[in-house]
Amino acid sequence: MLRVVPPGGGPAVALAERALMLEPGASEEAVALRVPDARLWGLDDPQLYRLEVELRDASGATLDILANTFGIRTVEIRDRRLYLNGEWVRLTGITRHEDSP
Repeated sequence: MLRVVPPGGGPAVALAERALMLEPGASEEAVALRVPDARLWGLDDPQLYRLEVELRDASGATLDILANTFGIRTVEIRDRRLYLNGEWVRLTGITRHEDSP
């Protein structure tokens, strides 16, 4: 089972529960989740979601649980400028070293 918990907690905003059968030697399976009305991660407002993954055997017994946080955002470079969630971000101090005039 995969569950996405919104920033600040509460009920899951995305959920996927399905049986996966991996071939012998395989260790990966792709699963896509859609987060409706996602709150975007920003520099001034870092919204972090929590992804919880639970692995169960055929009888339903829990084998392992993993959780991690992530942010949803768009990043693009347009006209030699960096845009985060569609807004221009001015970067300063990049590649400046103590020996730079």
